[in-house]
Amino acid sequence: MIVSVPIIDSITPGASKMSSVHRTTSSWGRVELVESSPKIVRRANALYVPYKNNSSWGVYDAAGRVIEESVDFMQGQRLTHGQLLDTQDPMDFSTWAKEDEYVYVGLMNPHYGHFLVNSLSRLWWLQNADLPASKLLCHCPAHPQSLAGIDFIASILSLLNIDINILEVFSDRTRIKNVIIPQTSFQEQYAIHKDFRSLCLSIGMRVSGYSTETKRMIYISKSKLRQGVGIIEAEAELEHEAMQLGCDIIHPENIPFREQIRLISSSSVIIGTVGSALHTTIFCPGGKTIIGLNPGQDVNSNFQLIDILTGNDVYYFAPMDGQMQHVSSGQFLTTHRPADPSRLASGFFSEVKKILATL
Repeated sequence: MIVSVPIIDSITPGASKMSSVHRTTSSWGRVELVESSPKIVRRANALYVPYKNNSSWGVYDAAGRVIEESVDFMQGQRLTHGQLLDTQDPMDFSTWAKEDEYVYVGLMNPHYGHFLVNSLSRLWWLQNADLPASKLLCHCPAHPQSLAGIDFIASILSLLNIDINILEVFSDRTRIKNVIIPQTSFQEQYAIHKDFRSLCLSIGMRVSGYSTETKRMIYISKSKLRQGVGIIEAEAELEHEAMQLGCDIIHPENIPFREQIRLISSSSVIIGTVGSALHTTIFCPGGKTIIGLNPGQDVNSNFQLIDILTGNDVYYFAPMDGQMQHVSSGQFLTTHRPADPSRLASGFFSEVKKILATL
C-alpha cells in the first residue's frame, strides 16, 4: 500500500513582508510513504555491463533488456543518473561469473547523500530476508576496495557486518547464472519504504544506543566544505547568528561518521542550510526540531521523504524573491549568492527564534 503524505504548514508564525526569508512547504518531486517491503526479483542467465558514466551499464536479462528493479529511477519515471538503458546484444557476453549466484546491491556511490539514497537503500533486506550476504555484486566508479578510505561508507558497511572485500565488480561484460535483485527502498524524489528507516535506525543504535537527548542546539555549517552539490555564500554570517543563539557549530567533513550520529542523536535542535548532512537524521531517534535554509522555493523531496520517517518537526525556509542568484563555481554543482548575506542570515535566525520560543 502506498500512502501519499502531504507536507502541511504549521501554525508557526511566518515571515513578515519585510523579512528576507519565508516558510516554504513546496517540493521538487513527490513525497510518498510505502508501507510494504520492496520487491525481490530473481533472474537466470543475467548480463552484467561494467560501469561507465553517461553510458550503458547495469544488469540485464537474458534477452539483453535492462532489469527494471536494478535501476535507480528518479521521480517515479525512467529518469536516471548517468546511466543509459540501451538493449544489449547477448552474443557480446562470453565471460561467465565465477559464482553461480549473486545478490546485486546497485551502484556504490561515493557521495554521502547519494550513497544513502542509492546504495544503502538496497540493503534493507539485511533486516528481514534470508539472502546470501556473502556474495554481493555491485557497480562502482572505482575499485570497491577504494571505498575503505571513505569513512562513512567503511563505517556503515562495518556496522552492517559487510566486509568491503566481498563486494564484487566485474571489469568485463559478464554472464551470471543467477542474480537476486532487491529493489531499492528509496525511490529518489518519489517514495520511501519503512524498511529504510528500520535499517538506518539499526545502524544508529549500534553507534549511540538509546541516546539521551539534551537541550543542545547545533548548527551544521558548510564553511569548511571545499566541494559538493550546493552551497549558499553566507556561511560566515549564518555561523555568527548561530553562535549568538548559543548553537554549537558542527563541520561534518571534519567529524567521523559515528561521532556525527552521536552528536545529532543527543541534540534536540538541528539548524543548517539544506544539504546531505541533514540526511543523517535518518539514523537517529526522532522528536527533534530541524530548521533548514533552502536556496530555492522548492525543497528537494528527498529531504521530505526522510522527514516523514523520522518523526521530527521540520521547518524549511527560502529567501524572498530577488534575494538569491546563481553564480558559477568549479567546486560546487550549484552556488547561490545572496544579495545581502547579513540580512539573509539575520532574517533566517529571526524565524528560528520564533520557532524556538514555541518549544
